[in-house]
Amino acid sequence: MLNLCLNIIESILLTWFVSSLLDIKQKKYLYQFLLIVTNSLLIEISNIYQPYDLILTTIVIANITFISHFFVYNSISQIIFVGCLESVTYCFSSCLCLLVLEYVSPDIFIKIIYLLLSFIIIRLFKKVVNEFDDQLFYLLSSMLFVIHFLMSLFVQIYFILSYTLDELLIAAILLIVTAGLFLIIIMKISQLYNTSLEYQKLKQEKENSKILQSLYNEIKITKHDLKHDYQLLSYYIKQEDYQQLHEFLNMKQNDMSDIPILIQSPCELLNTILNNKMIEAYSRKIQILTEISVNKEIGIEDYDLCEILGNMLDNAIENSSENDQIHITIKQDDFFLHIVVSNPIKDVVDFQTKKDKNHHGFGLVSIKRICHKYKSDLFIKQENQTLIISTSLQYQ
Repeated sequence: MLNLCLNIIESILLTWFVSSLLDIKQKKYLYQFLLIVTNSLLIEISNIYQPYDLILTTIVIANITFISHFFVYNSISQIIFVGCLESVTYCFSSCLCLLVLEYVSPDIFIKIIYLLLSFIIIRLFKKVVNEFDDQLFYLLSSMLFVIHFLMSLFVQIYFILSYTLDELLIAAILLIVTAGLFLIIIMKISQLYNTSLEYQKLKQEKENSKILQSLYNEIKITKHDLKHDYQLLSYYIKQEDYQQLHEFLNMKQNDMSDIPILIQSPCELLNTILNNKMIEAYSRKIQILTEISVNKEIGIEDYDLCEILGNMLDNAIENSSENDQIHITIKQDDFFLHIVVSNPIKDVVDFQTKKDKNHHGFGLVSIKRICHKYKSDLFIKQENQTLIISTSLQYQ
């Protein structure tokens, strides 16, 4: 009976750990209840058949992944990462308990140490779960799985050789190796994240430089053309050829109407992002029409706002042709930032077979990552030769 109670407590703690790091989209209590029940059964069955620890860990992670897939916004790779992280945290708690206490039924102490460590781990990894792409999460999950294997192996050695070797020395080596591997993972995550930020910053600066150079060239051309325009206007006036003068002015007026009207919303960052893309589209003879209704503070992190709008508009510009019109609607309410981008298409767009597959794929992954981070679904549909991408980012 005591073992059953301890198993249920262990399942409750596991469920709390997992649900704290994942973004639950529906039926939170049902989701948590299913995790508690299924994992309690798995642990109870394992106590009967005594399988190798790694087998039980694999089954538990698979169970977490299967159930979570129906209830959370996160991708499969993110769920597997959280499951592996939980298993390593619990195993680390067991090892730490061996170092601090003599082995006298320490189950309750393991759970106390696990609870304390979980607070720290959840705080450290809460943002990380939404930051990276699937490949990196699979890599990190593999590393965590190997760490769990090594710790389990050390624990078995500890029990087998406890009467012939220095217990404290074995446990100390175990903890040093484990702590070192944890430190390497955290440093690697931080390094990759900072590298990604720097890359995106440099990429944006390069795009801005190209746009400014394009504007500068257009200004020089316009300045040069104005000289000839003034000469022609003077000629028509002197000749009193008002018909030609009228036609000339109408032509110039039409040319001016194609120049994009820059955005002046209350949010300066939004203005910068959209105006850069509007100028880029204009250089390709594509028009961007906007409908903006936002506050000064949008509630979305600057980097995320730049990423999602930049990638959405990049996709729209890439799929558009000369004289096409791209429509973007951005509206803010008390809880959501609603974004809709639409552009005309001639053929069915397959996001997996683009010519620039690597860049395009990365952009779509980035959009999905930000949607997951702000508990939103990404909708992509094609209707009446129009491609529509929309989402509603929840910021409260």
